Amino acid sequence: MESLLWAMTRASGHVRPASRLGLVAVLGFLLPVVAFRGLLVPLVGAVSNLATIVLGLGALTAIFQWGWASGLLGVGEGAPISCLVPVMIVGVMFGLSMDYQVFLVSRMREEWTRGRDNAWSIRVGVAETAKVIGTAATIMLCVFSSFGFSGQRIVSCIGVGPALAVVVDAFVVRLVLVPALLRMIGDRVWAYPRWADRVTPRLAVEGPSDRPREVEARPADVLVGAARSGGVGASEPGRR
Repeated sequence: MESLLWAMTRASGHVRPASRLGLVAVLGFLLPVVAFRGLLVPLVGAVSNLATIVLGLGALTAIFQWGWASGLLGVGEGAPISCLVPVMIVGVMFGLSMDYQVFLVSRMREEWTRGRDNAWSIRVGVAETAKVIGTAATIMLCVFSSFGFSGQRIVSCIGVGPALAVVVDAFVVRLVLVPALLRMIGDRVWAYPRWADRVTPRLAVEGPSDRPREVEARPADVLVGAARSGGVGASEPGRR
């Protein structure tokens, strides 16, 4: 998904960088709308993705262009940043942010379709995806940090910016801010207009359908039910 969005954005070479970033945000909003069948959840995800990207670019500017900590990294004093670096950081961070958002919200959506309990859905979604998101973010942090101490200015820029952004995105935005916002909004966060539901294709990321289905009884369940009713084990000594 992320590669497709970024390829479509790069194809629009005549668009200014700010407009291009806005186009990425719009596309990142529309596809989750189709997947999660809601408006507020994709909106929160798109805004948080932009916030993470801005954070990474801001940290990059402060460290390497303003020279706040460039000496500690062994890349000299502050100087303008290569135009290639922001493009790569935007692509990488948009992909990682979307991945974490899909991990988190898809689990919440699955619980919501089962019980229609927003608080419970958020609690289960965070509890069952926090380890995955945290582990993935820690791995990426180690990889990006190794680039940051390479001594080469461009390579260090590519490493430090995403390293700071991925930590904030995973541990602050995805696991704290996004669940808090969804909890504050309440059940309305999963609302979807009927006219949009009729024209939107079915693309549920958690399964072939976003509607709860009856689960067929397994043989083990049948035996347990029979045992409770006395059909199994009734002939055992001491039981009636």
